Amino acid sequence: MRRVSLAIIALLAATAARADAPGGFTDCEKAATADEKAICGHVELAQQDARMVTMFKIAKGFVGMGARGAINDAQVAWLAKRHACKAAVPCLQTTYGTRIRELQKVLDDVKARGPF
Repeated sequence: MRRVSLAIIALLAATAARADAPGGFTDCEKAATADEKAICGHVELAQQDARMVTMFKIAKGFVGMGARGAINDAQVAWLAKRHACKAAVPCLQTTYGTRIRELQKVLDDVKARGPF
């Protein structure tokens, strides 16, 4: 269990380090995993990646600390799901669609009730 947790933390750290890269979390010049390579080789996935990253950053900026932690935790879980897709484009599309809808709910809630 500890190995899995460390692997997820390492994946998140590597991803966070690339969060400002053009195109989002996936730095295509450094793409190493099957999911990253698939994203870089597929325009629609690259666009979904950029959209998701933008929504993730905006959502984190508009919620309180507790909700921010929940968003980060959900992002770690989502990254593991994305990575499990490997190079399967339909799986990656579904995974991105799910995460984008989750983040849209957060943004809609902020819009309806205000930040914090």
